[in-house]
Amino acid sequence: MFVWGVISTALLVLAMVAVVAYTRGVSRRQADTLDDLTRRVAALEKTVHGERAPAYAPAETSPGAEPFSRPVEPAGKTPRETGQPPAPVKPAPATEPALPAPADALLQQRLDAVVSREPSSPADMQDPKAAEALLDQAVSEAGHAAWSPAAWARLAVLARLLGRDAVAETFAKRAAAGGDPLLQYTEISVRALLACGRNQEALALARTLRGQTGGAPAATVLLAAALVASGQPGPADELLAHVEGLAGLDTRDLLLLARLLTTLEHWDALAAVLAEIGEIPGELAQEYDFLTAVSLAHSRRAVEALAAFDYLAAHPPLAESPPTDRPAWPRPAPTRYEVEVWRGVSLMYASRPDAAREVLLKAAQLQPGRADAPYYLGLLEDRLQQHAQARVHLQNAVTCDPHLAPAYEALAKLALDAGDMEFALDQLNKAIQTNPHRASAYFLLALVRARLSQRDAAAAALQTAFRLDERYLGEAQQADVLLRLFTSRELDDLARPTPVTAPAASEPAAGSDNAPP
Repeated sequence: MFVWGVISTALLVLAMVAVVAYTRGVSRRQADTLDDLTRRVAALEKTVHGERAPAYAPAETSPGAEPFSRPVEPAGKTPRETGQPPAPVKPAPATEPALPAPADALLQQRLDAVVSREPSSPADMQDPKAAEALLDQAVSEAGHAAWSPAAWARLAVLARLLGRDAVAETFAKRAAAGGDPLLQYTEISVRALLACGRNQEALALARTLRGQTGGAPAATVLLAAALVASGQPGPADELLAHVEGLAGLDTRDLLLLARLLTTLEHWDALAAVLAEIGEIPGELAQEYDFLTAVSLAHSRRAVEALAAFDYLAAHPPLAESPPTDRPAWPRPAPTRYEVEVWRGVSLMYASRPDAAREVLLKAAQLQPGRADAPYYLGLLEDRLQQHAQARVHLQNAVTCDPHLAPAYEALAKLALDAGDMEFALDQLNKAIQTNPHRASAYFLLALVRARLSQRDAAAAALQTAFRLDERYLGEAQQADVLLRLFTSRELDDLARPTPVTAPAASEPAAGSDNAPP
């Protein structure tokens, strides 16, 4: 019995030791868990009290980069010097504290070193690498900075120029919240969106910009570019009639305007705009030379135009072709496709049809989805009386670009010559719907109506054609089909200003200079 008692006591002691050890382990784990929860609660409280994380993950800055803002040392003696306990720290306010003025000045100074005050393209950045580093540093400090609205706006411009759209939008919101109108940022955004083919977004912003600037010339030209890029040449044509004060446009925008006039076939206005351009920056020289050669070609100075296009073709690099078949706006320089197309056009005007056809066919292979080459191939074959082939090319052109009004007019002329009045009317309706500001379309419509002996309809079309371009009066007075319905004096009367409105959705832009074909 004694032995069993000893054994029982020993077992009881061992059991108690095991229970104690287990209890201590559980207690230790519970204590660790409580400590972890305490740390988490403290972190949450710290966040609630206003110490927010940066809007973006901190980016590494260049070694030795000076921060835009430094901690401000409190005035007076420190707690150690006075021997007094430190004052309790008040929670940070919900809004960000204003940083010292020198912080904003330092940022503006560094911005001036990398990008001009009025930029419009990456070419205006003096040092792209330094600009990237500056933007990275700004992103790393953005969470606690309270720069001026103007500084946020300039940072947004810089981010947009560098293609960092998410950063740009966030910085722009900070600027707008402070009351900055974001005029420069909106302008840069329109240019950037057009350059990458985001035409509908660019169009909405361009309308906003023009409203904010009260119809300033640069904003008007940008809106016209957005309209053309969006397949709306008619409204663009009307808008450009209201561009006043070319002196308010810099060289880049004068060249953009010249591009638009080339697309809309306003050859006289193109020559006038090119004459306004003075000194040409090196990065815009090819664009200026190209547009000048186009103007020479349509002035029937084909030999000079050919020399210019040959020079451009022999001196790359030309601009890269856009990733889509629709040209990008604004265009910094001509592409090889465009140079080859206009070489072909110049050869056509120089009465070298075989060489023109060869060049245009090769150009069409460079970008099969573009309408320029098949359009001019159609005009070439029409000149050579190859009407069936001309119609094939022109149909291909309007398939590539359903907004190419000149191609519809060329198809209508072929149908008129072939006696197919129904098809001619159909094509002219499409041309006028696409761009109701082309005098040539109304003049062709008058010829078709006269061929059908529809005197009143022909008179209405002639009135609109004369109002858009008075030079068509001379064409009308030599057209037998019109002289069978109207006397010379009646044609003069139709050319006089009248309150009759054009049969178009919107008022045509006065002063259009679509020259007779």
